[in-house]
Amino acid sequence: MADYVRPMDVVQEAVELAKRKSELSIRDMLIRGILAGRISWLRHFTRVRHSSQGLPPIVRCDSFPWGFVILVLLGLELVTGNFALLPAGVMLGRFRITKLLRNWAWVYLGNLIGSLLYAVPFYLAITNWRTGNGGAIADLLKQAAQKKPWPTWRSAPAAGQRLW
Repeated sequence: MADYVRPMDVVQEAVELAKRKSELSIRDMLIRGILAGRISWLRHFTRVRHSSQGLPPIVRCDSFPWGFVILVLLGLELVTGNFALLPAGVMLGRFRITKLLRNWAWVYLGNLIGSLLYAVPFYLAITNWRTGNGGAIADLLKQAAQKKPWPTWRSAPAAGQRLW
């Protein structure tokens, strides 16, 4: 018995998983996508909370692994994982591209709904139902957004300039 996994075995297992994902019902894709979107936002908020408490960066990074493990163990659908897995199944002829596009659309929609179901109440809570400015947490979120690097092909918008 070997103590390693052959690369071809990994690919075969990934293609089988892609086939199973391509056959999920719309209901399953939406429910799994919504839950994954909510958990992704929860991971993000945990990181912001740790940052607001002045914890070191290594502690702030803990939210990605535990959030990802939860997604995997619960069998939830995150569109980024499906972007990686499903094309292999199409290229190997296990299912048609229409199933890939169907999966991507429904899982993306589920992730979007789940994210909004977390972000909107979060926004309303920190702004006291839009009567305040969000306080320290909102300031941290603004600072994080301003520190995000812009793609090299495009410069950051000037103050008051629209993005699109």
